[in-house]
Amino acid sequence: NTLTGRIHEPPHVILDIGSGSGNTVLPCLELFPESLIIATDLSENLLAILRDYSGRGMDRQRLSLVCMDVSKGYFLPRSVDLVVGASILHHLIDPSACLQSVAVSLKKGSKALFFEPFEHGYAILRMAYEQILEHNEKMAKQKLSEQVVACFKALITDWKVRAGSDKTAPFYQQIDDKWLFTRSYFEQIAASVGAEKVEIIPLNVMENGFRVQTEVNLQLVLGIGADAARNSVPDWVWGIVAWYDNAFSKDAKRDLPLEAAALFS
Repeated sequence: NTLTGRIHEPPHVILDIGSGSGNTVLPCLELFPESLIIATDLSENLLAILRDYSGRGMDRQRLSLVCMDVSKGYFLPRSVDLVVGASILHHLIDPSACLQSVAVSLKKGSKALFFEPFEHGYAILRMAYEQILEHNEKMAKQKLSEQVVACFKALITDWKVRAGSDKTAPFYQQIDDKWLFTRSYFEQIAASVGAEKVEIIPLNVMENGFRVQTEVNLQLVLGIGADAARNSVPDWVWGIVAWYDNAFSKDAKRDLPLEAAALFS
């Protein structure tokens, strides 16, 4: 959906960055049945899963698996028609090094597409959770469980740490998720690697997006199902989340994404 109307002919060679076990490789095999795909990752084990899942058919013949660090600049100049990466840049200390390497590999007029978390939406959600914890401590008759309080506190801390572009503190070497991105960061990177432009395309813009994300957060952190997540907090919590959902128009929410695609041309 992101690429519809944005590329004019099927890519001959696709470079997939941080392929893991294939969550973007497999769609590319389906969407571009004539394309050759180079899947890259630091993990041999994840690439082995992708190798075994892709089998021995025609798809496997179109797929090359390479265990490598994509930020090292091993790619031949102007050898690739499309670069794809899903949730990979926010794991890196220096995403710009990866993007520089990728830019060299792209043919003139080609594109690089990355799906990443953005600071704007998570900053709003962080404020909602801080308000929830304050209300729980000072006024609520129906108190949150210790597990839910710990969940919200952990998420608030995580999003604070990942905000901003200074990743020089030593602890960033030890944590997995390091970034929440901004439009201005990608615009600066686009200029530095010689891209013509970068387009930020919000994903999953919904009227109740903060509620949906909160339900997902509770499921993931607490290890519970969807119904249990909805019932794990009192109604007043959903009331606070709904206030934030209703505070912005759909147009404004497009400028406050939780997740977005960054499409470099």
